Amino acid sequence: MRTNDSQILIEMPGVCDCDFVGSWLLKVAQAQSLWSEELHDRVFQTSASTLSRWFDPFQRAALEVLSAALFSSYEEDPFLVVDFDATGAFITAFAMMVQLGFFVSDGGSYRLAIPESITVRKVKLAASKVASSETESLLHTLPHQTEAARLTRGGY
Repeated sequence: MRTNDSQILIEMPGVCDCDFVGSWLLKVAQAQSLWSEELHDRVFQTSASTLSRWFDPFQRAALEVLSAALFSSYEEDPFLVVDFDATGAFITAFAMMVQLGFFVSDGGSYRLAIPESITVRKVKLAASKVASSETESLLHTLPHQTEAARLTRGGY
């Protein structure tokens, strides 16, 4: 189990790449729509309620990441550093998005990616995997203010 000094490092997208960001958001909206449809299934609703206090986890996590990209100095520091224990709902949604292919790890950080396809089955599998695992075990984290700090200073 990880301690509260772990962080997730997300490489921010170039916000001027509207084609990429738009395509990514359309896939996020598709995942969110499938998630919302499945919440009508009582069995799924029960299991999903343990995952996130957000009704719309994919949209909210995506908008948080993109908002951080828009309001940061991307050229100076192209990374978003998220304290692992500080934002449980975001981390849970992020873990589901990793399972769906919205974020891919290169071993040091995550970068945004556009999944090839999003299906109900994939959304259910991602939710099931996150619900049945320690979220920490599904994500690549870095020690707080050590490795993450080195990477954000360009030593990557």
